[in-house]
Amino acid sequence: MREWLQLFRSQTASATFILLLTFYLLGGGEIFSLMGLALIVASLLIHYSTFGQNSLNDFLLGYDKEDPHKKHHPLVSGKIKPEQAIKVVNVMLFLACLYCIILALHGANPTLALISSFLGYVFGNWYNSGFSKVSLLKPIPITLAFTFIGLYAYFLSAKELTTLAILCTLYVALTMLFQIGIEGELKDYKTKEVNILHKISKDTFATLGVILKIVNLLVGLYIATLLWATLHPVLRITIVMISFLTIVASLFIMRYLFNYGLIVYETCRKCRKYVVRYCALMEILTIYYLLIVLIPEIGLVNVLFMMILGIVYFVAMNKINWGTLVAPMV
Repeated sequence: MREWLQLFRSQTASATFILLLTFYLLGGGEIFSLMGLALIVASLLIHYSTFGQNSLNDFLLGYDKEDPHKKHHPLVSGKIKPEQAIKVVNVMLFLACLYCIILALHGANPTLALISSFLGYVFGNWYNSGFSKVSLLKPIPITLAFTFIGLYAYFLSAKELTTLAILCTLYVALTMLFQIGIEGELKDYKTKEVNILHKISKDTFATLGVILKIVNLLVGLYIATLLWATLHPVLRITIVMISFLTIVASLFIMRYLFNYGLIVYETCRKCRKYVVRYCALMEILTIYYLLIVLIPEIGLVNVLFMMILGIVYFVAMNKINWGTLVAPMV
C-alpha cells in the first residue's frame, strides 16, 4: 500500500482538497454536509488518479529513470510493475470522472460544473501525457487544469461567478504558475531531468519568480481589502499585518530558494532536500494566506478545519510515505 501511495503522491493531496473545499465554500456550500463530504472524497480521487497518471507517464517517458533523486520511487525501483500501474491508474481515472459527473449533476449549476470538470480533465491529461518538459509554456496546461477543477467545486454550490470568485481564481492560477514554473524547475535543477533552466538565464528565471510571487500575494491583499474593509479596525490591522508578514516571509523563502537552487546547488546536490523543504513551506504559506484572507466570507470554523486537516494529513502522509515530516522525497 505504501508504494501505491507514493505513486499517487498522496502527501500533496491536502492542497487539492483545500482548493476544492475553498471554492465550494465560496459558492455558499457547507463542509459539514453530504455534498461537502462527497467533495472531499472527489478531491482525493482526482488527486490520486491524476498524480498517479503523471508519475506513470514520467516513468514511461524516461524522465524519472534519469533522475538520481527518484531511484527509490516505486516504478523506478521495480516495487510496482508498469503493467500494474497502467491498469490501476486507468481504473482510478475512470472512477474519478464518473464520480465527478454524478456530483456535478447534483450541483447548483450542473452545466458549468460539467464543463469545468471536462476542461480540467483535458488540460490535466494534456500536461500528464507528454507535454514538453523544456517548453516555457509547460506550466500553462496544469495551471488551467487546477483552475478549472476549482471552478468545478464552485459551481457545485453556486449558479454564477462573482467578482470574489474571479479574484480567487486568479490567485490560484498565479499560485500554480509559481509552483510548477518556478518551484518545480528549482527542485529538479542540476539533475539529468530536462529543465526550463537549461534554456534561459538564471537571473531572468529568478526575476520572473520574484515578480510572479509578488503579484500573486498582491492579488490576495486586494481580496483582503474587499472583505476586511468594513470590519472592526483591530481586525483590519490584523489582516494587514498577516499580509505584510506573509509577503516578507515569502520573499525570504524565495531568496533562500534561488540561492540554494541556483548557486549552492550547482556544487552540492545534497542541498536539494533543503530546496524541497522550502518549496513545501512556500506552498503551505501561500495556501493558508488565502484561507486567512477569506475568513469573513467562508467562516473561521471552516478555515480552521481546513488548516488543521491539511497539516495533519500532510505530516501523516509524509511520515507514512517517506519517513519525513515536511520535505517529501520527490
